[in-house]
Amino acid sequence: MNRYKERPSYKALYFDLKISALREHYSRTNPNGGYYEIRDFLCKNAFLHAQYSGYHSKYKLTDIDIFELVRDMCVELYWLPKCVNKFEVTNIGKNYDLLPVMYENSI
Repeated sequence: MNRYKERPSYKALYFDLKISALREHYSRTNPNGGYYEIRDFLCKNAFLHAQYSGYHSKYKLTDIDIFELVRDMCVELYWLPKCVNKFEVTNIGKNYDLLPVMYENSI
């Protein structure tokens, strides 16, 4: 019996797509539209757009949650597996807003 139980943690997703593959499998005239479809999917599934192709989960998730999310994403965005160059997940801790520190030192 496996006694290991994963602790949920906040997750960060980062990906890179092949533009040539997007032109072939997504849209010749608007290949960058694929990025917006991914954004819409992830935002509907409790992720925040952090920057560029980076997203952070709003809630703590397990690895199984992420595997299921990615599987569902590949079903809904059927073109995605043919266009991915890299797709990574990372466990993250708390995020801290450092803008107040920057503003404090800029006066």
